[in-house]
Amino acid sequence: MSQPRAVLETPWFRLETVPAGPAAADPAAPYYRIAQPDGVVVLTVAADGRLVFVRQYRPALGYYSLEIPAGFIDAGETPEDAARREVFEETGYRCGEVTYLGVGRSLMNRLTGREHMLIATDGRKDPDFAPAENIEIVELDAGEFRRMIRDGSYEQMAAFAVLFMIQEKLGRGVFG
Repeated sequence: MSQPRAVLETPWFRLETVPAGPAAADPAAPYYRIAQPDGVVVLTVAADGRLVFVRQYRPALGYYSLEIPAGFIDAGETPEDAARREVFEETGYRCGEVTYLGVGRSLMNRLTGREHMLIATDGRKDPDFAPAENIEIVELDAGEFRRMIRDGSYEQMAAFAVLFMIQEKLGRGVFG
């Protein structure tokens, strides 16, 4: 494969062109991909058993979405370190235990980064934490979250992967 060529660079990702490859009608035709660092997605469970989410405005969607904490892994960080940092930055929760569940990819047709899936438990909110202006912290019990999944009002696919990995790797479900 020839070297990727940057078309656009931002602090969060780089749009690159690479050859379309052997399955394309024209293997040399340009194909556009989004190069980004690996990230974490973290199902966070508070000490009282409630699940911790963030609601934030997503310009790509044009509305506020409800999500589990997620973000990029900084240079030199482990996925566990990044999970603790992201959960605190977004929610103000400090987690007791962080368990690594596995790694996967979303949008394999376009994104280069992988998503490391984790569960953080025994989360306790720092009383001095002030959330960012654009982030609302939302705590739901498992039943409320399950209802949102069933009625289609919860959209973040990465959270579904984390739920599956909890069941498969840890042999337990979040919903009891």
